Amino acid sequence: MSTQDERLIAGAYDKILDGYPKLRPEEREQIERALRCVAMPALLREAIRLDDDQEIVRVYDRSLLRPWMDLKPEEIQRITFAQQRQMALQAFREALKTDDDELIVTVYDTNRRYLDGYALITPEERRRLAEARERLAPKENVTQWQGISVAHSCAPIAFSDSE
Repeated sequence: MSTQDERLIAGAYDKILDGYPKLRPEEREQIERALRCVAMPALLREAIRLDDDQEIVRVYDRSLLRPWMDLKPEEIQRITFAQQRQMALQAFREALKTDDDELIVTVYDTNRRYLDGYALITPEERRRLAEARERLAPKENVTQWQGISVAHSCAPIAFSDSE
């Protein structure tokens, strides 16, 4: 194929080429890439409209990004947010597998911006997070009380004879 413009390649594509034996593997790959490239902006916009992070991440391929796609800054921002939220969800789920309360709470709290209110966190995952927080709460209270008692025991109290 003489052109590198995916729009021209996709526009000239005909399904009859799918079974054409003389089409070389690199030409097939170029056609498939062109079709994905041309389809990506519409698929991304639909996924953004539906607020579907998984689909946004699935469809977006940075290597297919072209200037003619004219993605708006807020669309790029939404793509980035979806990617970060999916990574945060994956990290949270990995932490849950460890059954380490401190890790679970730390990973969630570190990614709170992405995970609070996220519909893909299951009720069971939310229950496990709450359970981890409850189990850590007594530890935090003991540490706080120890800090207070140490602070108070370090300061000597002096009484005068008149008291």
